[in-house]
Amino acid sequence: MSNLRSARDSLAAELAHARQGLAFYDARVHALEETLATLDNLNAEGDIGDKPRRQGRPARAEQTEAVARGGRGRKQSGGLPATGKEFWTSLVTNEPRSTREILEAAIQTLGIDPSRDDLKKLSQRQANALHMLVKEKTISDSGSGRERRFFRPT
Repeated sequence: MSNLRSARDSLAAELAHARQGLAFYDARVHALEETLATLDNLNAEGDIGDKPRRQGRPARAEQTEAVARGGRGRKQSGGLPATGKEFWTSLVTNEPRSTREILEAAIQTLGIDPSRDDLKKLSQRQANALHMLVKEKTISDSGSGRERRFFRPT
């Protein structure tokens, strides 16, 4: 009986260890996806990794229009349109706005009805973009936590 108890305890410990590993890798995948989305957003704005176009190669019209709107004209993971730095900058006004108000403006501007996962991804993109814009001093912020507001400096 003691051998069965020992085997059961050993299996339970192994199962707990496997679940911890699964949680670790799940968090790691999520962090890497966020980093890739941030890099894609930066790349969409021409901040990094842009290679010059070859001579004589015309840009596709729809891609050119999408770049003007702040994206590359392609959908990113989750079915969300690309949202670059210019997109988020355009949503910040002279009047201080909360992250919730900016997110609602983004959803309205994109003309989408986001799923729960899409809303989460869009919120993550927003957080990254607002952080970078404040750091670059493109926009300003005041307050902290839920009272934090973003606005264009005058």
